[in-house]
Amino acid sequence: MIKQIFGRLPRKPSKSGDNREFAGSSDPSSNTSINSRNNDLISNSATLSGPDFAPNSGYSYGSKIPQVVNPKLNGNLVNGPYEALPGFRDVPGSEKQNLFIKKLNLCCVVFDFTDPTKNLKEKDIKRQTLLELVDYVTSANGKFTETVMLEAIKMVSVNLFRSFTPQPRENKVLEAFDLEEEEPSMDPAWPHLQIVYEFLLRFVASPETDAKLAKRYIDHSFVLKLLDLFDSEDPREREYLKTILHRIYGKFMVHRPFIRKAINNIFFHFIFETEKHNGIAELLEVLGSIINGFALPLKEEHKLFLVRALIPLHKPRCLPMYHQQLSYCITQFVEKDCKLADTVIRGLLKYWPITNSSKEVMFLSELEEVLEATQPAEFQRCMVPLFRQIARCLSSSHFQWEECLMANITVKSEMYSWLSHLLVLTSGMLGTYLENLKDMGDRLRRLSGGIRRYSLHYDGLGVRKIGTFNQVWHFGTEETHSWRCVVAMKYGEEWGGWTSKLVQGTHVAERALYLWNNDHIENLIRQNRKVILPIIFPALEKNGRNHWNQVVQSLTINVRKIFSDVDPELFEECLRQFQEDEAKVEEIKTKQETIWKRLEEIAASKAASSEALLNPHTITTETSLN
Repeated sequence: MIKQIFGRLPRKPSKSGDNREFAGSSDPSSNTSINSRNNDLISNSATLSGPDFAPNSGYSYGSKIPQVVNPKLNGNLVNGPYEALPGFRDVPGSEKQNLFIKKLNLCCVVFDFTDPTKNLKEKDIKRQTLLELVDYVTSANGKFTETVMLEAIKMVSVNLFRSFTPQPRENKVLEAFDLEEEEPSMDPAWPHLQIVYEFLLRFVASPETDAKLAKRYIDHSFVLKLLDLFDSEDPREREYLKTILHRIYGKFMVHRPFIRKAINNIFFHFIFETEKHNGIAELLEVLGSIINGFALPLKEEHKLFLVRALIPLHKPRCLPMYHQQLSYCITQFVEKDCKLADTVIRGLLKYWPITNSSKEVMFLSELEEVLEATQPAEFQRCMVPLFRQIARCLSSSHFQWEECLMANITVKSEMYSWLSHLLVLTSGMLGTYLENLKDMGDRLRRLSGGIRRYSLHYDGLGVRKIGTFNQVWHFGTEETHSWRCVVAMKYGEEWGGWTSKLVQGTHVAERALYLWNNDHIENLIRQNRKVILPIIFPALEKNGRNHWNQVVQSLTINVRKIFSDVDPELFEECLRQFQEDEAKVEEIKTKQETIWKRLEEIAASKAASSEALLNPHTITTETSLN
């Protein structure tokens, strides 16, 4: 109460700097973007409040408002009335700054949105006040004083900085089976949070915010707390944070090394400890623009960041959630300094997935982008280990299941990943498996936690939402007709309700062969064909002869033709060497079969002689007993 009384007293404005300082990385479209956000806020102002409120509140300024139930101001309960303050148009120009500060203090009250029926009028007053603050910051025509900056950052901190309590979504019981994509978790307080984020964005971007003064309040502690918010499950909040962090990085040059180091630490914690973070994609998106602005030659600090943070980000299992942004950052480094291509390619080879075919396809796509920016000298340094790995990819018989690449695991992808693991069977296994499945019935409705959570590559089901999966399993075991529909949708035509036809997807070998469609990469390979062709020729020859996938066979024949046309002598030499190696393998195999056959004959003869020796002894014993 005392704080509210003091907050209404006029304050002496402090002196501000004379020169304006703009964000170093801001672009001409920034003002347009902010105006667009403002229009969205105004147009959606009715929807931000409850259904009982009109866009313009009918409260008379200065009127008494019922007592607020359990709101907090700086952690303390507020027992007094929550009043709407007059508008900026209703006070003279000399009083606008004091009114601005009062409105900032009024918005320091944080309401509980878990109960949508509580404090409806007070929440709408705060929403209207926040919108007024956004308009004031946008239209300000004088430098913000130090007092204003202090109060503004205090209001932002009180509203935004909070600890997240993630919901145990896997334990939720679904009311109905639904194949639609599950909605991301949304913060119920977003009607207020959105406007606070908009206020902070405009305050940071405003030319009236002097960076030399503001850096005292937008300090390292503030930046760290802002970075912690990137772990929010609400994608709308992460989108605002991404834009605000970019503005802070551009405007406050003194904070740039600290911001990079803090992001580096977040990546370390994610890679080597938790492998759980919701905002990696957004942080990488910010880094993409930061890397794009690095001056040449690159500092050693930036190269270390590439090696120690960005390249190891290929390790976590949730790579699909942020791979596009990561690939962009990696490619930016190679384009800035082509000598880093060898380092990047060897880093990719270090973290190359062994059993995850979907990640292999992503690695191959990123590899193509890196190779496109690679010069011949750097290519020659790493081509031997690189094409040994490509040869292994060419020999792969794995598909990338498209449904399993969804960043947010849904009911649909859980069912598909499970089906793809269980139903891709040989013709001999299929009948036996289906008979067993019929007998299992309802017992399959619940599975052990280990089987559910293990990845597909470790004979598990790769399920992350247990409640959802139980519904899927229940659906699958009890609704035979629906099962058949799902299987038919995934595998094509039915054979009595079941089929083992493989889904159309991207083959690992197919994606590797597409590298030859890139002119720059093909030229690099042609220039170094004497080293590369002997490495990959066995895989090419085997694919061309007996690979089960027609697309892979066709692409392999095209690649073989390229080599045979460019250097027929080398091609014939590799073919001759391959045939010799095959003959040696066949000879060794024949010798092994002969040895095993001889061992079987010896074992059989010994067994026969033992039986012959045993029979007379038995007869003699029986005779003596008689």
